[in-house]
Amino acid sequence: MRDLARTLGLLAPVMTQIARISGVPGVSIGVFHHGGVVLRHSIGYRDLDAKLPTTSTTIYPIGSLSKAFTASIYGILVDEGILEWNTPIRHLLPEFRSRSKEVQSLTTAVDLLSHRTGVAGGETFYFHAQPLLLDDSSVVATFAELPQTQPFTAPDAVQQSRLRLGQHGYESKNRPKLRRLTSVSDSAALGSR
Repeated sequence: MRDLARTLGLLAPVMTQIARISGVPGVSIGVFHHGGVVLRHSIGYRDLDAKLPTTSTTIYPIGSLSKAFTASIYGILVDEGILEWNTPIRHLLPEFRSRSKEVQSLTTAVDLLSHRTGVAGGETFYFHAQPLLLDDSSVVATFAELPQTQPFTAPDAVQQSRLRLGQHGYESKNRPKLRRLTSVSDSAALGSR
């Protein structure tokens, strides 16, 4: 493991150069291998104006990357027979509501991950801005109030719908919904498989 850490450490100047060339004000890079941290490298600033440096504990908004985490965890649970891709979200999250009865009763994880509910959302607010504009516990209730601007599961709905199951189920600080399904933390859900 020392050789791996040393080899990855040699890449630090390259990572710094890539960040500088791309104009990224700050980034933190971490590599985990067999349950241990083998690299922590922070570059630039978490607050450019105040010149506050990034650290290994800097919280970054990760946007659509959360869908990949959510899809991975959900897919693992499907593979293990715990969930099914076509299960309506309402069966997993009884508090899930929508102005559209069709969206409320038929929406599946695939629909949310594919942005095909037809419900507007992402253009009107950002769930995980810093400071938070919307508390994680309010995301499902807020979704219930959003208008449907495109037909349910229509191709154009993909561009219009921006509710991310990932932002509610993975990116949140509490991550209560997927934990409720797995009885373990997100990192344990991914790391143990």
